[in-house]
Formats: sequence, C-alpha cells, structure tokens
Amino acid sequence: TIAKNGGIAGTFLKLLAFKNFGFDRNIFLDCDLLCLNDARPLLNIGADFAAVASIMQDLEIDSSTALSRAETLGAPEYEALLFGNGARWHGWKINSGVMVLRPDDLLAGRLIEYAKSRAFRHDQHCINEFSRSNMGFPRIEYLPQRFNLVRHVFDRLGETSFRRAVPRTMFLHYTGPKPWLESKLQTKSFGTDLWKSAYVRADRITD
Repeated sequence: TIAKNGGIAGTFLKLLAFKNFGFDRNIFLDCDLLCLNDARPLLNIGADFAAVASIMQDLEIDSSTALSRAETLGAPEYEALLFGNGARWHGWKINSGVMVLRPDDLLAGRLIEYAKSRAFRHDQHCINEFSRSNMGFPRIEYLPQRFNLVRHVFDRLGETSFRRAVPRTMFLHYTGPKPWLESKLQTKSFGTDLWKSAYVRADRITD
C-alpha cells in the first residue's frame, strides 16, 4: 500500500492473500517489485507455501566488531549463495514480497486473529511470528533468491554484483528507498534506472 508521503504504508492487507478466492494457488506480489524476467515458474510451484528467505538478517551487523556475510565471504562467494537453489536458507524468516500458497480460509482466519493478538511492525513480521507459533502454518518451501531479490543487498555487494544479478533475477524488490521517491530524497540506489525505464514503457502502453 502506498502511503500519502509516497512511501510504503505498514499495512496487513497481504494477510488476505491466504483466503480462498476460488483458485488452486494464490500468488502475492508486493507493490515495490519490478519483474525483470519470466515469472511463469511461479505457476509450477506445488508447495502449500513458498517464499524466499529474508536474507537481510544475514547482512545485519550485530555488533561493532561483527562483519556481514557479504563482507566476510566477498561478493563472488556471496553471489553463489544468493543464486543457489534456496535449500541453505532452511529455518529462516521469509520475505513476504513474493508468496505462492495454497489458499485456506481457516488458516487465513487464524492468521488474522493472530494479527489482532498483539502489536506487529507489519504483516511480514506477523506472518513470520505466526509460522513459529504451532498454529498450523504450512511447511515453508524456500525459493531461490532470484525469485525475490532485495535491492538493499547490493549496498554491500556493489554495482558490479548488481549488474551480474539482473539477468538472473525474476523480481527485483525495492526495499529501502523507493525509486519513485529518490528525486525528493536526493538519493540514488541500484536499479533506479531500471524502474524508471519500466515506468516509461508502461506509460506508453497505457496511453
């Protein structure tokens, strides 16, 4: 959801993605994604719930002496982890920007009630906590990071890694500063040019 200031509002609307709307699978996509390559593989996922791991926890510095995984391994080694098959992320929190799931009204109801039970920062926080609550959340299939690659990771990895990643990425997720706000914020991050080019092409199509 877009907030009045142009950023992303902290909402819980994606919890409704778990409801049954008459389809075998529901696919949820965040509003700050850019599709860079063929997304049809999402249609072939048969898991009850699938998403990528939230790799930002791998990049957080826990103390003044700790190094992020990207800095410890170096960009090429970390890229190899990013573009693996997703199995090494087992047990991690998920990034809910891209979710493929089997709809279940009972699960959706429990999730919505859980969201009312205490304060959560946002819907992703709620989904992650619920998945650990022994309240019947389905087994998570961790997708390869290229299905939902957060732009923020390249603040550490650098532009060369970003350019190598683009041809392999299905959705680029504009976590952090939003490209439609960067002129106001006087910032520029990786992928802003891709977003603006896509916006121009879409604008031409709709004219």
